[in-house]
Amino acid sequence: MIRDLVRGRRDIEADPHGLRLRGARIAGRVDLANIASDLRVELVECFVPDGLSVCGSQLPGLVLDGSCFGHPAGSHDPPVDAARFTAPAITMRGAVANADTPSGAVRFLGAPLARRPQGGGTEAGAAGRP
Repeated sequence: MIRDLVRGRRDIEADPHGLRLRGARIAGRVDLANIASDLRVELVECFVPDGLSVCGSQLPGLVLDGSCFGHPAGSHDPPVDAARFTAPAITMRGAVANADTPSGAVRFLGAPLARRPQGGGTEAGAAGRP
């Protein structure tokens, strides 16, 4: 449903401020891969046990402040996968991403970041690695 809302595929007029979720527990992996949207996405203080993928997407902004991300058992994808992700702004203040994957906890591989993501207090780690 989140993917459909960001893509504009629901019969709901999008709020000009974007999609904002606060304190939600989101079942399943949030799949926003390969989407070009004018909608800003904010997941604030959310629990996302199966993680988030924004690989290859273009969004005007992504806020993950205070959220906790995991990954499904047996998955090799990082909890936050932002490979080739494009956005003028992304924040992860106080976010936590825990994983036991070879690819680490957060991946920005090939993402054209103009500056480092804002993430004061962010924790990201894989088993045995910082």
